Amino acid sequence: MSHAHALLIESHPLLRQILRQLLTAAGLDVMAEAVAAVEGMRLAVRLRPDFVIVDSTMADVNGLVLSQLLHEVVPGSRVILLVNDSSTYCPIAEQSVAACIEKQTAAHELPLVVQRLLHSPGTQP
Repeated sequence: MSHAHALLIESHPLLRQILRQLLTAAGLDVMAEAVAAVEGMRLAVRLRPDFVIVDSTMADVNGLVLSQLLHEVVPGSRVILLVNDSSTYCPIAEQSVAACIEKQTAAHELPLVVQRLLHSPGTQP
């Protein structure tokens, strides 16, 4: 199996650094990072990553909206949405994201979710 690639879209530098470490430890190559939704969408279209990790609370575009756009424009990428409250976003997002994870539990859950997705049908890293 070749190495899976990820794009990280997160506005907070410290959280972006932590997420990069978690993704790398889970076996992903973080090929690019974006601090805003518009920049992230451009990178996703150009790079076609296997995974796109999206913050739900960005200044320029709501992460849920971005996740839905990514699902349509870059259908080969699996989107993982990071949320503050899963009860608010996750039921709405379930059609357009591969996973929805609360930020409070991301350190534990993100590596597990990535591994599950890497080994599930439909992911071809």
